[in-house]
Amino acid sequence: MLVFAVIALLGGLFQINPVWIFGPYQAAVVSSGSQPDWYVMFLDGATRLFPPWEIRVLGHTVPPLFWPTVVVPGILTMLPTVYPFIEARFTKDREAHHLLQRPRDVPWRTGLGAMAIAFYLVLTLSGANDVIAEKFHLSLNAMTWAGRIGLLVLPPVAYFVAYRIALALQQHDREVLAHGVETGIIRRLPDGGFVEIHQPLASGDNGHHPELEYLGAPVPKKMNRLGALLPTVRGFFYPIEKPAPPAQLNRPSEAPVSPAPAREEIGSGSR
Repeated sequence: MLVFAVIALLGGLFQINPVWIFGPYQAAVVSSGSQPDWYVMFLDGATRLFPPWEIRVLGHTVPPLFWPTVVVPGILTMLPTVYPFIEARFTKDREAHHLLQRPRDVPWRTGLGAMAIAFYLVLTLSGANDVIAEKFHLSLNAMTWAGRIGLLVLPPVAYFVAYRIALALQQHDREVLAHGVETGIIRRLPDGGFVEIHQPLASGDNGHHPELEYLGAPVPKKMNRLGALLPTVRGFFYPIEKPAPPAQLNRPSEAPVSPAPAREEIGSGSR
């Protein structure tokens, strides 16, 4: 009843569109700033970017709106649903995985995700290409063609960039496993050169640093991850060592003292 009362109050006392002030409808004076909701803006962008192609099949006409409003949403809905099964078929990996994999360890999946995000962003921005053209004084036709070209070019570029970044991060982890963590300490060699000292992650025989195998797990890359800076951080705000209690004056010593022997009467031995 409370919700109904609030809705009735808003409907009776507050106005939304005062049509009596706007006057009769005239298409020539309507602005081009009408935009859909953000979650369906990609559909509006796909509708604006798709060329006006009409296909006639067996005496029937397939309108141009069929492809961006029916086919594209169907593909964007079904492809993420069946992707895990497609990947399992190609990689032959049918094991149960209970831990998430890092993006750098599966570069092809990371690239596909970046490719999908770029595709979605181009469609979303194209849903407001008329507003962008008006605010920045650009040609609407140029904005439409920029969206069409970007829809074909940007997703592959995003895939390539994300794939290479994932491989670079993976290579960085392998270098840390092979050489150790950078300590920031520079040592000067007898010949005048400078080298940085690395902290090995494991100790081998005869002090040799063994090369660890890359298993896809997070690798520590700073000295504080190894516990080297922990005492400094802990002792920054308050001291770790407890101070000695203050000495108290005029207090008897608590050192242990042996008791005095009992007194015995000395006699002649006869009563």
